[in-house]
Amino acid sequence: MIPHSIRARLVLWYAGLLTAVFLLFGWAMYQVLRQYLERSLVDALTRRSTQIAATLLDDVAKTGEHYVADQVNSRYAPENYERFIRITRSDGTVIYASGRAASFDPATLPSINPKASPAEFVRKEMADSDKMLITGKVYQTKSGRTYLIESGAPMQPVEKMLGQFRNLLLAGFPVLVLAAAAGGYFLVGRALAPVAEISGSAEQITLHNLKQRLPLPNTGDELEQLSLALNRMIGRLADALDQNRRFLADASHELRTPLAALRGELESAIEQARAVPQLSDRIGSALEEVDRLAKIVERLFAISRLEAGEAHHEYQRFDLGKLAATTTEQMSLLAEDKGVTVACEAERSVNVEGDQSRIKQVVVNLLEI
Repeated sequence: MIPHSIRARLVLWYAGLLTAVFLLFGWAMYQVLRQYLERSLVDALTRRSTQIAATLLDDVAKTGEHYVADQVNSRYAPENYERFIRITRSDGTVIYASGRAASFDPATLPSINPKASPAEFVRKEMADSDKMLITGKVYQTKSGRTYLIESGAPMQPVEKMLGQFRNLLLAGFPVLVLAAAAGGYFLVGRALAPVAEISGSAEQITLHNLKQRLPLPNTGDELEQLSLALNRMIGRLADALDQNRRFLADASHELRTPLAALRGELESAIEQARAVPQLSDRIGSALEEVDRLAKIVERLFAISRLEAGEAHHEYQRFDLGKLAATTTEQMSLLAEDKGVTVACEAERSVNVEGDQSRIKQVVVNLLEI
């Protein structure tokens, strides 16, 4: 793939855009998953606090605080499940606090005054080396007692799951980028295939086959419009060239007759004016110009026939050096009349293949210049 080609640039833009989309999508998914996991953990901890308040603390005046502590420890066993539960009286007295777990020590978590706490809250605390998510609920019993129920859990499972998701994104990202680049290369190749076909057809169109047209992809898009526009342009060029050819052929054809008549008149006049040298020289000079103009007309006529495809080419092998030497000898007579000396230094046995008469005309044109 050519680095600066349209295909390369489109693939780079396509891959770059999809890469940006993948990055944005991955970051958004990561944030959504983080919020979902944290919200799920908060809901679970809040439900536990509500359950403790409704089933144990509501009748604490009858059952006693020791009963509540025993029931929390037996029912929920927070140390075994890496959970944290603490129940604090309104005066700051702790009636229950879970013991040390494997990953954190509840004693390192600061106590909160229930009177100064909001009705419900969520906070993150650092316990040892782990981050804890703690929910708090202030509950007032039927007897008017106020308790703060704190329920917490380490963030390690959430962070672990987020880490696995992050690793999955990092591992899948290069695969997605490569797949996007390969898909872009394939799609751009299919989209630009008509361009290659149009370019190849355009290379085949020359002055001799302007009737040929570019292929029209039936896509209904800009490429089809471009092909139509180029075909119309080729048609206009063909019409213009045909007009030029017709004008060249007609002009050269029409000029041959008056030039021949003028030449005949001048030759007749020069015969009659031999007694007057000055007049004879002037007529002779005019005759030379007429001859020169007749040669130009003949060349134009030959060019028009050649472009129209009516000229016949006789390709054969001949000695170019010999042709140049003989043509120079023939032209030397005209050169002497103009006071010019012409010499030819050409190697012999320079064999070429072509139209000998046309090559000779080229040598004559060069000598005349």
